[in-house]
Amino acid sequence: MDKLQDRFVLDYEDVEREINLILDYVKELRNDSFIKRILSKADRDAILRWESLIKEKLDEEFSVVVIGDFKRGKSTFINSLLGKDLVTTNVTPETVTINRISFGTEPKMEAVLENGKRFRLDKNELSREELEKIIAELPGAIDYIDIKDNNDILKEIAIVDTPGIGDILKAYDQKVMNYLIKADAVIYLVSALSPISETEQIFLNTAVLPHSFSRIFVVINMVDCIDEVSDIARIKNAINDKVKAITRQANVFTISGLDEFCRKTDQKRPNPALVDFLEANYEEFETAIQSDIVIQKMVIKSERVIQTVKQMVVDIEGRIKLISNMLSNSKEELDQLETKYEQENIQVTTIIKHSSEALHEEIKRYSIEAKDWMSLFLDRLKQELESIGQSQTTETLQKHLQFYLSDHVKEAILLCVKAHRDKIEQKINEIARDYSKSLADIVVSINKFDMNFLLSDISWTGVDSATFVLNEGLTMMGMQSFGVIGMAIAGYLRQNRMSKKQQDLLQPILTNFNKVTQDVFMAIDKTYEEIEKNALKILEQAYRGQLEKSLNAVKQAQDVSKTENIKSEEVKEQIANAMEIIFSIHKSLEKF
Repeated sequence: MDKLQDRFVLDYEDVEREINLILDYVKELRNDSFIKRILSKADRDAILRWESLIKEKLDEEFSVVVIGDFKRGKSTFINSLLGKDLVTTNVTPETVTINRISFGTEPKMEAVLENGKRFRLDKNELSREELEKIIAELPGAIDYIDIKDNNDILKEIAIVDTPGIGDILKAYDQKVMNYLIKADAVIYLVSALSPISETEQIFLNTAVLPHSFSRIFVVINMVDCIDEVSDIARIKNAINDKVKAITRQANVFTISGLDEFCRKTDQKRPNPALVDFLEANYEEFETAIQSDIVIQKMVIKSERVIQTVKQMVVDIEGRIKLISNMLSNSKEELDQLETKYEQENIQVTTIIKHSSEALHEEIKRYSIEAKDWMSLFLDRLKQELESIGQSQTTETLQKHLQFYLSDHVKEAILLCVKAHRDKIEQKINEIARDYSKSLADIVVSINKFDMNFLLSDISWTGVDSATFVLNEGLTMMGMQSFGVIGMAIAGYLRQNRMSKKQQDLLQPILTNFNKVTQDVFMAIDKTYEEIEKNALKILEQAYRGQLEKSLNAVKQAQDVSKTENIKSEEVKEQIANAMEIIFSIHKSLEKF
C-alpha cells in the first residue's frame, strides 16, 4: 500500500494564494520601522532580491531548459519538438545565444539586450552570418532572443535553448545558471556519437542536481547515425548506468531529433532502415513529456516555488537573529567583540592549517582505501584482458582497446570517489560547524545572554555546497589524471605497431601492467589531492566569510547604537514581534 504522505497533491491556486500571503508577511517585516533601523542596507537588499525572485517564479510561464554540450543537436531537437524550423542550427560557439521560445498568437522574434532594449529580428537573421553582423551593430550585448510562436505545445510550456556547456565547468556562465535557477524542468541532451563524457557527467552532477529538479530528462540524440538497434540499446544501457550512478531522478531516452523533424515536415528521413524504431522511440519520449511535465506542470511549479520560499525564510530569520543578538550587547561588549573577531581574523591562517591537517589525514585514508579497491579491480581487469586476447580479432582490439581500458579505469575511479563523497562532505561540514560554533562562543563569553542559535544556521552556506569541492576534483581528474592513463595505454599500443616481431597486441600492456597500475594509483593520488585542495579553498573562503559577517554585524550594531536610542527591552520586544511574523510564515509553509 502507498504511504499516505505520497498521495497528497498540491493545488497551484492554493499555493499561489499562500505564497502571496507569505510575501505580504515579508513586506510587513521589511517595512517595520524597527527592522529597517537595525538591518543593514545589504540585508534589506537581499530580502528584496528574494521577494523579486519568488514573484518571478509565480508570474513566469512554466519553463523547460534544454541544456547540453555544443554539437549535441539541441536546436534540431527543439525544432523536432515544435515540428517546424524555428531555431537556427547554423551556429558556432562564438555566436550562440540563449533562445527563449514561448507562445504568441502572432509569431515574432526579438533580440532582448542587457540594457532592456528590444530589437526586432527576421527569421533569416538568426543564421550565423546575419546574427554576427547584427551583434556588431547593436547598442549593447544580447541577453537572450525572445521567440514567439503559436505552436500548441508552447501554450503549455516555454522552452529555453541554451549555449553548449563546453567550458562552463571552470566558471559557470551566469546567464545559463540563472535560467537553471528559474527553470521548472530540465532536458539534458547528449549524443549517441559521443556517449556522455566525464565533463557532461560532472556538469550534470555539479550544475543541474543542486537545483533539486523533480524532472530531469536525459535525452540521447542522433541515434539515427547508429545502424543497429542492438548498438543503440547498448549505448542507452551504458549511459543509463552512468546517469543512475549520479541521480535516480533522471529518465533516459534514445531519440533522433533530425528524423522526427523530417517526419513532421515531410522530408526525407536520415536512416530509412530505422524509421519505425525511431518513430516509436520519439513517441515514447513525447508521451513522457506530456504525462510527466505538461500534465504535472502546476504541481512541479508549486514545488519549485515552495522550495525557494523556504530558503528565503531561513535566510531572513538568520539575518534578524544575528543583528538582534549583537544589539543585546552593550557598547563595551561590542567593542570587545570587534577586538576578538579582529584577533580571530589574524589567527585564521593557523586555524586553516589545523583544519588542513585534520582533512589531510581523512582524505589520505580514503585515497589508500581507493587504491586497495582499484588493486582488486585491476587484477580482474588483467584476467579479462587475457581472455579478450583469445576471443577478439587484432583489428577489433586496435580499434577499441585503448578506449575500452581508459573508460573502465575512469569509471572505476569515479565510483571510488562517489563511495567516499558523503564521508568527505560530512568531514568538511564537521570542520566548518566546529569553527562556526567557536565564533558563536565568542559572543557567549562576552555576553552571558542565552543564545538560541548558532551562526552556522545562517552563515555557513558555502560549505553546504561541499559537493562542488568534490566535483572540482573530478574535473581535474578528467583533465589531468585520465590523460596520463590514456597516454600510457596508447604508448604500449604504439610499441606493438613499431615492433615487427610483436604479434600479440596485448602483450606490451600485460607485460607492463604493473606500470599501468602505478599510473592508475598516481591518478587516484592526484584526484584526492585535488579534492583536498579545493576543500581547503572552500573552507578558507567560508572562514573568512563567516568572520566578515560577524564583524559586519558587530559594526552594524555599533552604528545603530550610536545613531538610535534603542533600549535592551525594546530590542527584545520588537524582535519577539518579528519572530511572530516569521512563525506565521513557518506555519503557512507547514501546509505544504
